[in-house]
Amino acid sequence: RGDRRWYQILKQFGRPLPTSFEDRGLWGQYDRPFSEKEQELRNEMMEKHREKMMKGKPPRQHNVFFRQPSIGGNQWSTRPPKSYPVRWPTRPERKSRLAGVGVPGGGGDRGRPWGKLGNHFGGGAVVPKF
Repeated sequence: RGDRRWYQILKQFGRPLPTSFEDRGLWGQYDRPFSEKEQELRNEMMEKHREKMMKGKPPRQHNVFFRQPSIGGNQWSTRPPKSYPVRWPTRPERKSRLAGVGVPGGGGDRGRPWGKLGNHFGGGAVVPKF
C-alpha cells in the first residue's frame, strides 16, 4: 500500500509516525495516500461510471416553477378537462347581487350585509344608533 511514501510525507511535515499496527491501520484509512494500483482501479471505476451516465437519458428536472399535475393534462394544455364544469350554475339571488350599481339589490351597495349576517340584522340596511 504506499507505506514508505506515507511515512516520508509524515516526516516531511513533522507529524508523528504510527507506533503500533492498530494505529497504522486506523490512521491509514484517513491519511495514507493511494497506491498506484488503487489509483488505477479508482480511475477505471470512474470511467465506467462516466460511460454509464453518458449512455442513458439526462436526469429529469423537477423545479419549483412547474408542478407535475396529479391527474390528466400536461404542461402545455390550455383547456380544462371535460369533467370540469366550465359554466357554473348561479343562484338568482347571487345574480342580482352581482348585477351592479343601480339594480335593486345589486352589487354596488356594499353597506348592506347579506346571507346569514343579513338574516341576523333583519336583512335591511344597518343604521347605527346614536
